[in-house]
Amino acid sequence: MEVIKYRGGVALVGDAALTTIVSNFAPEQDTNQRGYPLHITLLTKDEYVTCGKPQLPRLSRDSLDVRYLHALGLGQQSERPDVRWIVVVWYHVDKWRRSLGILPSHLHISITPNNNHNLDKSINSLIDTESLSHTWSEDVFDHILLSSCTKLHPTIAEWMAARFPESHRAFIRLADMNRNDQPKLSMLAYARAYHLDPSLVAYVMKQLLKLNGTVSWGPTLTELELLGVPTSLRASLLDPRPLLDLKTCNHTLWTTPQHSREPQWLDQVELPRFFSWILPNRLAGMSTPRSEEDIETLQRLGITTVLTLTKEEPLPVQWFEFRTISNVYVPVENWKAPTRGEMDYIYSRFIDSPDSVWLVHCGGGKGRAGTVLACLIAMHAEAGEEPTPFPQFDTTAAISTIRSLRPGSIESQDQEHFVGQWIQNRWLVAQSEATPEESSEPMTIATPPGSNVAFNTDVTHIFLVGLPGSGKSWLSIAIAKRRKALGLKTVIINQDTTRSRSACEEAIGRSHSPALVILDRCNPSTSDRQAFLSLLPSPSLVIAIHLSSPPPICTQRIATRLSHPTIPIGSGHHALTSMSRALTPPTLTEPFSAILTLPSFPASISALHLLTTPTLPLTKFPRTPHLLDLGATTPDDILSPLPTQTHAQQSRLTIEEKLDGANLGLSLTSCGTRILAQNRSHHVTSSYHEQFRPLDAWVATHSAALKRVLGRDGHMPDRWTLYGEWLVARHSVAYTSLPAPFLAFDLYDRVERVFVSRRLLVRALEGTGVYAVPVLEEREVGRGVGEGELRGLVQRRSRFGEGRVEGVYVRFEDGEGRRTTGRGKVVRGDFIQGDEHWTKRGVVRNGILWEGERGGAGV
Repeated sequence: MEVIKYRGGVALVGDAALTTIVSNFAPEQDTNQRGYPLHITLLTKDEYVTCGKPQLPRLSRDSLDVRYLHALGLGQQSERPDVRWIVVVWYHVDKWRRSLGILPSHLHISITPNNNHNLDKSINSLIDTESLSHTWSEDVFDHILLSSCTKLHPTIAEWMAARFPESHRAFIRLADMNRNDQPKLSMLAYARAYHLDPSLVAYVMKQLLKLNGTVSWGPTLTELELLGVPTSLRASLLDPRPLLDLKTCNHTLWTTPQHSREPQWLDQVELPRFFSWILPNRLAGMSTPRSEEDIETLQRLGITTVLTLTKEEPLPVQWFEFRTISNVYVPVENWKAPTRGEMDYIYSRFIDSPDSVWLVHCGGGKGRAGTVLACLIAMHAEAGEEPTPFPQFDTTAAISTIRSLRPGSIESQDQEHFVGQWIQNRWLVAQSEATPEESSEPMTIATPPGSNVAFNTDVTHIFLVGLPGSGKSWLSIAIAKRRKALGLKTVIINQDTTRSRSACEEAIGRSHSPALVILDRCNPSTSDRQAFLSLLPSPSLVIAIHLSSPPPICTQRIATRLSHPTIPIGSGHHALTSMSRALTPPTLTEPFSAILTLPSFPASISALHLLTTPTLPLTKFPRTPHLLDLGATTPDDILSPLPTQTHAQQSRLTIEEKLDGANLGLSLTSCGTRILAQNRSHHVTSSYHEQFRPLDAWVATHSAALKRVLGRDGHMPDRWTLYGEWLVARHSVAYTSLPAPFLAFDLYDRVERVFVSRRLLVRALEGTGVYAVPVLEEREVGRGVGEGELRGLVQRRSRFGEGRVEGVYVRFEDGEGRRTTGRGKVVRGDFIQGDEHWTKRGVVRNGILWEGERGGAGV
């Protein structure tokens, strides 16, 4: 083939090659009767003249590459059935024409004696286009969609994405084709393309920003937008994760208005009214969540913090239990605004966690939510700008912006007035002195000469001394929790909760032995402390703990204390000032058996460990009784009969596969810095035994996720223990397809001494990359399990191998599905093969799949 001047224009000719192309689609066509050679017109006579009769292009990989000349099929128009042609796309010719300043044309090969240059010979003319498309490769689709656009292009883009669901090119083309007419479809397709090829982030972000102002951000859709997503592509496009991964849009104010009566859907779930993103994947607004299912949906949308402003309707704590999404409750009356201190607290929490994703809601998502959102918008720095402590919007701009984004926002003059006041105050705050830094000074201990106090056993009473905000209540709660985990009682007498001095006096005068009594009040003066000391029962060993943080630090802490019973957030300055004047540090002559001075939070941790223990004893996983003896029990095993019908009526049941591995417990150190692993009653590391050789590396890989699961109590990082099966070594059952070396089966609370339910365990593990053991069956309250069913369950095939399960665990849970109240197991009688124990033959490894394939939790 070659490019020549033809009939005053430019054409590609090559009779043999073009005849082969024609015969593929029209074998019956007699090409000898045409009266002209087969050719593809590249420039018409008029075009050739218009562009100055340029030099003819070469057929080469650098110019016109015939490898990318694609013949699509036979074309024809009903008004001239005597005229037919082969439709061709050749993107290199389109590029060449553009370089000459001429628009692309619809290339074709005329194959009949009769011809008509006025007919549409584009892909619109193809006979049976859909059938032909099944023969097209990804490259053919791509070049069609890069060619001159026709009315068929959006449909062809849909076909390409359906044929090649793992092709980033397919979804880029789908997005480009629908940007103007179907902007939500375009947004979802761009996100899918980025998900398939993250190197496209710059292009995808550029295109997505072009949609700002025309379509709402995110994977939620209106009913009309959902109709625009082809059914064949919904599995690929309605996954919310790709759009949630696009963090580079976080600082872009999304200006598409959202109307409160227009429902938004995520898959088949309708969101509460008036959901919309203000800052993509960073800040959203909504009306009140209606159920725990709404919280699950918000979590799927990437929300990490739900700010509740409805004083009349706080959200149930159980909705957020063991989730990665948390709830901040700032109660505000309807039609009112938060206080300045409350708004300062909200803003501080928001900016201190730049990776968090917030949802702000009130009853309807307009008044109180609109007020808070306007304040946050006022401080918003656009993408590419450095955040500053100064407002970026004035009052008028902040209010008009939120009302344009969420019509009806800010419903009262009080709320409008508050937005202006708060913005004005932020200017003053930005020009004030820098915030003081927390100290790290160590604890000091003063004792009378010759005394020898055993702080964790001898002390009967602790008097806390310190300013508001010095950390007294935190320390008393931390001591009580840690002692409870040790089986010891603690009584906290707190004047903020009793609301009267006389109630404190009456409480401290009673005998609480053997409990430790903590007097949690400021106790500022010597005379004040003497009055309480005189009321103590005898004998008593009393120490004072002076929390000596200076007033600026206490002021800073009070500003972030949301739910203090007597000092509203943002206030307390006068109380702190007067108390600091009155406070006299305690002395040994008062008399106290010892005085601990704590100038910092690390010092408080030292005192906590001194008064309790720095290391809790290991909690060995309890032995599980057999519910049936199928021949695998030994004389040392515990045999427990099946629960009675009464017990079954009160319990939920979860039946799990019992896996054959080594019992492993994971917990944090008391400071929350390291993860400890235990096998039964002793700690283990990679050097302990060959089967644990991968342990340290696995823990290191999952360290951040495990710390989120285990470190959920700020007073006691080592409160929780995650138990599971370590399955590297093959014991008696061969596993060939384990998702990970560790599969969790229980989460234990050392303070309350309870195991959580299966549902809460899976919730805690969600998104961590840590898997739970498989569930075989779940039964609601009232549906027990019989002996025959259990015998059948142990004959099932294992989820992770060719053989049968080792056995099953039956977990009994409370009616609310929050706690595990009991458990039992059934082991098939022949699960130990032969007399030789697995340890005698050396370690044979189980088959473990690559862990990066899935996200953890239930399998």
